Amino acid sequence: MILGSKLYYNYFEWLLRNPSKNRLQVLEDMNMVVHQEYSDKVKSILIQELKNNMFITSESRLRSADWSIVLKKAFRSDFILKPINKKVVEMDLLKEVMQLLSKRRFEEVRRVEVKQKTSLKNWFSLYSVILRDKEEIFGFAAIIFIPKICRHIELSRGVIYACRHHIASEEDTMFEKATFENFQQEVRPQIEILGNLYRRTRRL
Repeated sequence: MILGSKLYYNYFEWLLRNPSKNRLQVLEDMNMVVHQEYSDKVKSILIQELKNNMFITSESRLRSADWSIVLKKAFRSDFILKPINKKVVEMDLLKEVMQLLSKRRFEEVRRVEVKQKTSLKNWFSLYSVILRDKEEIFGFAAIIFIPKICRHIELSRGVIYACRHHIASEEDTMFEKATFENFQQEVRPQIEILGNLYRRTRRL
């Protein structure tokens, strides 16, 4: 509702400032602004969710229903604004967390997983991994979203939104997204590798 109200308000503002501009073009431009807002919103709430899991903040978590609405709109917006060409195996954050788990020891290694089938048609799963070594903390979070289940989740296509928050002498945050055509072939193997690395690190 907030985005919709802002859209109408800005529409009339733009018309007053540009009376000669084609109204259809103004509406098209405004549509792009709204799509960008939804695309950016996924980034901000995923980073906030990660910080919650890292105990940096105490803000309330987004409900599953809210996640579902934001993800569906963001998925549609991303493909309207600019198609996501990166594949899961090409993700820098995936490579980074695997390298950290395989090459470093941490005082604390913690994982949070939330799976949610939002309807008969779509599904999402939220993962986060927290790595702590003295004053240095790495937090990784990823949400896997399947907008339309194709017979079974494992055979479906979708998108992954991921972020990393690093606390050392300074704080640094990174966000990334990638698509997949087949969950079983492209995503499941990476989850299993991460799971094995996580369990190995916990035993060290």
